[in-house]
Amino acid sequence: MEIISEPESLFKINDVITNEAILNNYIQELNKYNINKNKTINELIIYARHICDGLPNEKELFILLHSNNNINDKGLFGKIIEYSLFCQKPNCSSSADLVSLGYDIKSCAFKTLQNNDKNAKERLTITNCGNTNNYDSFKHICDNDNFSQSKYYIKSKNFILFVRNHDKIKFKTFDEILNQTMLFIGCFNIETLPLEMKNIVKDDYNKIRQSIIEKRVSQKGQQYLHIHPHGMGHGSGTRALGFTGKFITMIVALQIARLYNKQIEDIINKTSKSISIKKEYL
Repeated sequence: MEIISEPESLFKINDVITNEAILNNYIQELNKYNINKNKTINELIIYARHICDGLPNEKELFILLHSNNNINDKGLFGKIIEYSLFCQKPNCSSSADLVSLGYDIKSCAFKTLQNNDKNAKERLTITNCGNTNNYDSFKHICDNDNFSQSKYYIKSKNFILFVRNHDKIKFKTFDEILNQTMLFIGCFNIETLPLEMKNIVKDDYNKIRQSIIEKRVSQKGQQYLHIHPHGMGHGSGTRALGFTGKFITMIVALQIARLYNKQIEDIINKTSKSISIKKEYL
């Protein structure tokens, strides 16, 4: 009897995390598997192991993340993604998650509106940038009048975004986290955005910088990039740079438009205060 061997995996993890073209193809395959099906995180992880050699098995994932996890850790979902899909163990390094490519791995929940459209439930924090109790801590921003020359730009420029469905429940177990449904995965590069969006980000940075110089840090007037409180407790003064929910919704919509070969106006609904992605596309 002829023995038929299983087909070779499409990817090797060392190639995925060091070659941008292969990374994009890997993400594309994950999206193909998930499109219009809303697979759970666990299903996506299992599929990733099927198409990519070198990913941790279920036992390795359990040992690293399950046995000693703190279910209240807001970063737990990201840690699961980093390790299970990219073989990157959790660390405290300030460098990008995928060092060779300069990509950070981020996640964001999208909520369902009354008309069943969806948009980003929350901002996307990039990195801490200073403390209002010590304005000298913002020196780097004060010294750089161009966002693209700032050290924070490197943390903002490239990221892989995992968009998950907001289930409106508080997760109490590791398995409940794994049973969240995934909506979309995208590789983003801020330099490929439309000029209008890049100019808004540039203008937002200028507003942030000016508010720091005047020692009156606030989020006033910032559309896409903003400076916001971060950390535990009132009065800590810690501030971080982040992308607004509006910006996150927009960049996801742009990628979906490319995927379906549509104009962005076909993908989104826009009001005076917010934008959302039409229900048929997400």
